[in-house]
Amino acid sequence: IGSFNYTLSGNAATLHNEVTEVNAPIVGGAIGSDRITRTEKGHPIGSFYLYEMEGIFQSTSDIFTHAFQGNNIQPGDVKFKDQNADGVIDGNDRRHIGSPIPKVTAGFNINLSYHSWDLSLFFQGAYGQKIFSVLNRDIEGFYRPFNVTQRYYDNHWTGPGTSDEFPRASWDASGNNTKYSSRFLEDGSYTRLKNLQIGYSIPKTVLERYGFDALRIYLSRTNLLTFTDYQGLDPEMTVSNNAQGQGDGSAGLDWGTYPAARSYNLGVNLTF
Repeated sequence: IGSFNYTLSGNAATLHNEVTEVNAPIVGGAIGSDRITRTEKGHPIGSFYLYEMEGIFQSTSDIFTHAFQGNNIQPGDVKFKDQNADGVIDGNDRRHIGSPIPKVTAGFNINLSYHSWDLSLFFQGAYGQKIFSVLNRDIEGFYRPFNVTQRYYDNHWTGPGTSDEFPRASWDASGNNTKYSSRFLEDGSYTRLKNLQIGYSIPKTVLERYGFDALRIYLSRTNLLTFTDYQGLDPEMTVSNNAQGQGDGSAGLDWGTYPAARSYNLGVNLTF
């Protein structure tokens, strides 16, 4: 369009991952002596195998009419779904409730130029994957002496009707409230501006005086913006050092993995 030029390009891919045959379920996702993923027929590799949180017990009658979870359950504790309807919450109520494998990945490029100026942007994203926040289980679980998150402090249960998401603050209730459940499972979908670069090419009429063919000065920034609902440090994390050697069975476990760094680069392209 006159002196203004633009190029838009994108790509996307979908992925359906499903185990079609395996001799026996393969457990993974080691957290201490526990395993929170399960690979078996009909489900994705490394699928999260957890209790499903139904909410927070609001009253003693709520506890009485629900499946039995233990003798010390009190209002304000996490309520789990009785998947097999046997009236007792135990290991048989764990289910496949999410995969660390994205269902869709995508990229989008924008390249603009006007006279001597140019601008490029690269967006990248992944959608449909889950992340289990081991970090939030540690700092919101009241079984280790950590400071709690601001979201827990502001929204935890303090009486009937105050919260149906975050349980009461109690050391005694940690055995129930820190069960490996959907409470700590989050949507890991994100869109990220991976790279932005702006450049300026010195006019050839200026360069000819000095014997150069082309000179371009540019400034680039990586991991500039991330759009996500994930509460952790970086939704792009895959496997942390805590799960080295465990393979795909431990993908999507976030132990507080250090996020991708934001970087700034100033450069010169010179042709002579």
